[in-house]
Amino acid sequence: MWRVPFSADVICATPHCDYVPVREPQIPRFISWLVLVTVVSIVAVFLIGCHKKPPVVVPPEIRTVEVSVPVPVKVAPPAELLAAVKPRLPVFVSPSDPQATSGLTAEGERMLRGLIEELLGRLEAWKAWATTP
Repeated sequence: MWRVPFSADVICATPHCDYVPVREPQIPRFISWLVLVTVVSIVAVFLIGCHKKPPVVVPPEIRTVEVSVPVPVKVAPPAELLAAVKPRLPVFVSPSDPQATSGLTAEGERMLRGLIEELLGRLEAWKAWATTP
């Protein structure tokens, strides 16, 4: 019988060899590196945690300051502009009426002109009130 030193590549050289090498279990090389890296990482984390504490930072003093800001105030319009318009309305007449000139009598046309002038004057009053500072 031959005794062959153990190797993964060496097999018994003769066909009648009854030597069967028994391989002892070995930890693979990458696991040993993995354990080493883990231990070094734990030690590094421990040393970082034991580092001296940072100084306590005191926040700056907070002061409340009152600031005057102009605030727009809704101004109420004068009572004259809020008063309701109660005009006398003209009465329309038939175009076949002998007194009709434009569907209105002469009195109705004067009333309509008066109403239009009053409304235009009121509009100008609103514009003047709205643009005054």
